[in-house]
Amino acid sequence: MNDFSQDLTWLAEYCPEFSISSKNIKVLKEPSDFFEKLKELSKNSTKRITLASLYIGTGPLEKELIAAVNEGLQKSQGNLQVKILIDYTRGSRGSENSRTLLVPLIKDYPSQVEVSLYHTPKLRGFIKWFLPERWNETIGLSHLKVYLFDDTLILSGANLSDQYFCNRQDRYIVFYNCKELCDYFDHVVQTVSSFSFLLMPNNTVVLHPEWDIHPSEGNFKEYVSKAQKSLQNLINTAKARNVQNELENKNMTHTDTLVYPLLQMYTFGIRQDEQVTEKFLRLAEPNSCIKLASGYFNLTNHYMNIILKSSKAIFNLLVASPQVMVFMEPRVYQVLFLVHIPKLQRLFFLRF
Repeated sequence: MNDFSQDLTWLAEYCPEFSISSKNIKVLKEPSDFFEKLKELSKNSTKRITLASLYIGTGPLEKELIAAVNEGLQKSQGNLQVKILIDYTRGSRGSENSRTLLVPLIKDYPSQVEVSLYHTPKLRGFIKWFLPERWNETIGLSHLKVYLFDDTLILSGANLSDQYFCNRQDRYIVFYNCKELCDYFDHVVQTVSSFSFLLMPNNTVVLHPEWDIHPSEGNFKEYVSKAQKSLQNLINTAKARNVQNELENKNMTHTDTLVYPLLQMYTFGIRQDEQVTEKFLRLAEPNSCIKLASGYFNLTNHYMNIILKSSKAIFNLLVASPQVMVFMEPRVYQVLFLVHIPKLQRLFFLRF
């Protein structure tokens, strides 16, 4: 543990560090496994359920998941607290959407269920008025994925929708009995929720009680500055707790794995993922192998320059075929994807 920890000490400069046991980590293989695990944990949670996703779909499988959450609430006899965070624009798309799916939960459990909708401060004024649904999502989104049940956490790139429960393959890592790690992600969702809209039982939205700046109508700089301070306080508090635990030698017995959760919220000046990825690529030993997998091969020019010119590593790339990216409707989105992504791939390999 000590040698491994020393190799990764630079990571703790950017984010909190959590020491856990590998026996408490499980990797799920299939979308169906992910779906069944979500339902199982929802039904059996007793203290908290915290869900953050781009959106929640409205089909039979998504309703089955919400029914599982409802079952957990019924069994808890008032002790289970449910927090859900979704994106405002994606979660409000169409007449039947994430909001209409979740309103019944708020009505049935007003003291136990809280649903928040993040609205990017960049979508405002003429742009907000002019852009229709779907297109307004290109300005900015909350892409957080946190699936937390008591002291069990699932980290995945999957949204809570039927395609991700059936045939869209993603990664699914389950962390069991990891209270401190779960507490951190719970605080992340809680912090973002604090400067998001709060969904009401009549399907309207209001600002959270302790927040006073409207994301699209209030002062942009004031909103961003205040949100940034909230997020930075969260990160600093978690890192300070790491130092205290190290001084007291807490949580170090029977652990063999370090977890470094990275956040990327460029609007608010939080760039952990970007900075760590860049440093990781640059620090790779000569002839070491980096395996890079991406569902969308749209590397920035900055990353491409590092991989092709600066990094000393050998790269194995796994990318999705453009033909499997046509899940979007209407047809115009499919065409844009089929044209844009292959072009980026060709540019990369031509430079290589």
